Amino acid sequence: MEWKCLNSEYVIDNSWMKVRKDTVELPNGVIIPDYYVTEKKSVSLVVAMDSENRVMSYWLQNINIHLTLFISDCPAGHLTMKMMIL
Repeated sequence: MEWKCLNSEYVIDNSWMKVRKDTVELPNGVIIPDYYVTEKKSVSLVVAMDSENRVMSYWLQNINIHLTLFISDCPAGHLTMKMMIL
């Protein structure tokens, strides 16, 4: 019982990420015309912890016209295939 991909097209395709819009048919025959798939590169995240196992992070304040968002940010980077093999 697998999903069948009837059509596939990239709606975003750049060096940072790819977003694909698929039309799929479920095993029960239902067709979903807009099933989105995000393809991302492998990444590495760094999480710092203190001696009491608390996650250490810093806060960024993003202010725009409509609302203020507080997000937690952490250092990260993309991995190349060579780095993943090591």
